Amino acid sequence: MANVTVKRRLEDVLQALLKPIRERRAAVSNDLGYVRDVLRSGTAKARAITQSTFDELRDGLGLFSLDGI
Repeated sequence: MANVTVKRRLEDVLQALLKPIRERRAAVSNDLGYVRDVLRSGTAKARAITQSTFDELRDGLGLFSLDGI
């Protein structure tokens, strides 16, 4: 019986914790322009980090690029 009580309490706490997150997601999902801007910004940041890491790796391995040819 105590197990059921603990599980119900845990569910209540988790639902309360997730409620503002769900509400924010619902609000944001209605603004497609905002969602696209966030995706573009995140993609640009990820590309910059990836390119930097790739450049370090290429330089560390002593590889060269034929981009300028």
